[in-house]
Amino acid sequence: MLTGILLLAIVVFGILVLFGQRDAGQFYKFVIFLIIAPVLLAVGINHVLWFWYSLPYWIQILGFVLMPFLLLFTLRSLFSKSPVVRAITDVLWDATVFAFTFPFRLLYRSVKLISLRERNRTRLSPHPQSVVGRRPPLVQQKRSGGGFDDED
Repeated sequence: MLTGILLLAIVVFGILVLFGQRDAGQFYKFVIFLIIAPVLLAVGINHVLWFWYSLPYWIQILGFVLMPFLLLFTLRSLFSKSPVVRAITDVLWDATVFAFTFPFRLLYRSVKLISLRERNRTRLSPHPQSVVGRRPPLVQQKRSGGGFDDED
């Protein structure tokens, strides 16, 4: 696969030379870059993975937690004027905040839903009639069939 990509890159560069987009003198530099860059990239990735797997678990977890913030800081500092990068960093920031707050929001809403269903609340009518000495105006609630009536 790597040889196919290198061959494709050489063909594309050759076509650019034919149409005058590139100088033929840059061809040797480009070919040397295409030969050396994948090797350096593979060695670099292997060293980064070797370093990452040798770290303790708590540092790996801390790295995962801090990675989005590091990425946002790097993008903002390198491309501070670009509106596209600003939009991407805003989306990444919103996604990070959502990912960190989602479990807490889910837990809060689940507890709230369960507690509201367990509680038997009396719903008052939104348009009460002011009558002294009678029961409060209640909204007619659906009755579940088969039970005893608690009314007089």
